Amino acid sequence: MELMARQDKIEDYIWARLGQSVARSLTEEEQTEAPSIYDRQITRIDKLLERLDEIKGQRPSSAEYKKTSSLSQIVTREGLDAGTLAYQEQKAYNELWLAESHAKEDFVGCGTDVDCGFKHGLNFVAIAQETKSMTTDPIWQEIEDLGWELQQRAHPDRVKERTHHQEYQELAIKISKPRREIQKRIMGKRKPVISLEEAKTLAAEEAAREVKKKWGSQEKK
Repeated sequence: MELMARQDKIEDYIWARLGQSVARSLTEEEQTEAPSIYDRQITRIDKLLERLDEIKGQRPSSAEYKKTSSLSQIVTREGLDAGTLAYQEQKAYNELWLAESHAKEDFVGCGTDVDCGFKHGLNFVAIAQETKSMTTDPIWQEIEDLGWELQQRAHPDRVKERTHHQEYQELAIKISKPRREIQKRIMGKRKPVISLEEAKTLAAEEAAREVKKKWGSQEKK
């Protein structure tokens, strides 16, 4: 009996609370429906896109980074490891070479997705922004600008149109400019490779000098 009485009290309390809620909903002003999780996600995406547009609009132009063109005027971060910069240059060269090659093929030689040009653009921006923290060399801003341009002009939707052949050939030429400059730097840091015959000649000359040196020292004795 006591248990049933407790249950009755609980039910009475629940019904009383429900009655209060109904009464409050009838007397209060019409409530606005809370946005769904999908609406909240769309709002977040819209804000993110707006922020990206703001950032893109704040990007400095390549002209601001081209005030100094000669390599002797380039200012590099103090203590920068030359090996690190060489590694970045090699990464950039590989990406530039591929993008140039794919641009000549109108970005349709990599399969049905035709998104390689857009991906090259993403990689250009990533490599350039990473390297710009190491050096003020204007070529990295040039590569970053190319990356933003590729993302627009080589977007998969545009590539699928198959109507931009001349534009992409001109873009390949534009990409080749920083690619050739990076190539010069890479080759300039490598030791020249000699043939086997040249190596034999140099070794023979060195041996002859060594013999002559020892023979002269013995004659003095």
